[in-house]
Amino acid sequence: MSIRRQYSLPNCTLILDGISDGQRANEARPLMSTLVNAECHISGQKKPLTGGMEFFQQLITVVSNYTQELLSKVVNVPRAQQVGNVRLEKGQEHRLTAQSEQGEVDWQLSTVQLFDLTEAIDQFLADGSTLPALQVGLQPTRRAAQGAVSAQAAPIGLGLSGLAATALAFYLVPAPTKITLPDPAANKAPVNKTSDQPVKSNSKPPAPATSPASAKQSVPVTSTSPVSSPSASPSAGSSPASTPSPAASKKPIEKSAIDPKINPQINDNPTQVAFIERKLRREINQKWEDRKGISNKLTYTVTADEEGKIVSYVPKNPAAASKKEQVPLAKMVPDAEQAETTEAPTKKISDFSLSFTPNGAIEIKRDKLLAGNPTDGQPLADADRVKSLAKDMEDKVKLSATPTFKSDLTYRVAADESGEIVDYDPLNQAAFDYEKETPLPAVTKYDAAAASGTKPLAQYTVVYRPDGKIEIKPRQ
Repeated sequence: MSIRRQYSLPNCTLILDGISDGQRANEARPLMSTLVNAECHISGQKKPLTGGMEFFQQLITVVSNYTQELLSKVVNVPRAQQVGNVRLEKGQEHRLTAQSEQGEVDWQLSTVQLFDLTEAIDQFLADGSTLPALQVGLQPTRRAAQGAVSAQAAPIGLGLSGLAATALAFYLVPAPTKITLPDPAANKAPVNKTSDQPVKSNSKPPAPATSPASAKQSVPVTSTSPVSSPSASPSAGSSPASTPSPAASKKPIEKSAIDPKINPQINDNPTQVAFIERKLRREINQKWEDRKGISNKLTYTVTADEEGKIVSYVPKNPAAASKKEQVPLAKMVPDAEQAETTEAPTKKISDFSLSFTPNGAIEIKRDKLLAGNPTDGQPLADADRVKSLAKDMEDKVKLSATPTFKSDLTYRVAADESGEIVDYDPLNQAAFDYEKETPLPAVTKYDAAAASGTKPLAQYTVVYRPDGKIEIKPRQ
């Protein structure tokens, strides 16, 4: 079965032609498992970039690493990135050269075109139904020999859409120059102390103060707090409302309220981070009920603890700040007032870039890439025990009501040696859509050792049929 996928931006179109291995063939969006040909078209360029899987993988890696270094600002000029026959370097603009199937290509990309190319790649990476097995290796941003700021050296990684949109916009704007505010006293005429004492014509007005404090006020400062809606600030001359609204009294915990000494980032366990990401996706998917009325992608930085519970979120783009009431995040975090009266939990945390898209999809990416690949946990070695647990599991996962779904729901379900279900993952779209009709959310218990990958687990494929029957098989 041949499949074509297209990811289009104003200045870039990415077209992928491939075939399916038969999995999910009956779904509206079947799985593309093998790439046959990739085409990249840039507006104003007559010849496209074309090639197979190796070429496409090289293009993704080069563009991601180059844009990462461009945004990090650790170095003034990003170093040239080259993988195989694809090269991207800083010239007058951004020069992309490649040896594709239609001959050599030499493009001069504007920053806007580079962003659109990055966004097209990001759309592909967020599409779980297209080449899910594709592995992309990224390099961490190098530190400059002098003057490097450690906070800027964190790699951007994949999923550049929300951050790159803002960062590249600022990249196009020249650095602000110092602005000196006028001294109000300079425009006022001197006042006589007595009515009979004339003002001298050669007298000079006093010089404006130049204290360090006033000098700081003359330099524009960019706030790091999340963008608030226009209605949050009263206009000049008006008084603020005397009684805050109920919505205003419940404020989500801001990023700055998290103490990194008490809540360190999980940077050494990709299995644990993958567990948190799965749990976040499942719970947000269950709680996001009204998915209409979003015309732009809403992107947030979401911080979750070891159990996958959201502890804070911060809007990353203006649309996200103004549409917070249309997403379920506010209902999933403690409010600031309650947090101040309770002792800060000593749990590790992990940051994610979370996007709600206009088509009703949820995109979650780790803000910082980790070394190594995540696993589903250590396998339970006792084959007989794995088989016996499958029989015990039937009572726990059986449906309690007549199903309304019309196609199979397929899940990966993990249980520990005692038979406790500790993790699960929907494997097809129907499984996400009808998750609430299954008992899995209620019977799954958090286990720290299982979440971190240090506990042996039995893995199963559980399939719910539209006729109410259940199929449970050990995973190989």
